[in-house]
Amino acid sequence: MNEKFEKKFTKDEIKKATLEYFNGDELATDVWMKKYCLKDNDDFFELTPDDMHKRIAKELSRIEKKYPNPINENDIYDSLKNFKRIVKTSKQANKQTSLQIPKSIWRLVLF
Repeated sequence: MNEKFEKKFTKDEIKKATLEYFNGDELATDVWMKKYCLKDNDDFFELTPDDMHKRIAKELSRIEKKYPNPINENDIYDSLKNFKRIVKTSKQANKQTSLQIPKSIWRLVLF
């Protein structure tokens, strides 16, 4: 990871903010904290899924710039926020590779 993340959050801060984000849904909060929140051991770098969506949008936008008619970061973020669209996991991407689906089509899955 090239980007440095200076801001760290405690588990209590994240749990409180994420419970609010998910309207009190403890299961969603626990799953997000354990599986999706950007972390390094016990250092957490995202407070809510919205931070994750911004991070993903920024990275996807960086990659989009390599293609004609790139989708801008704000449009990508708008499609991700509140889980409007789901980005595929590496296991799902590997399944696509094994099925020999061209990478150029992957972009269409998200938008």
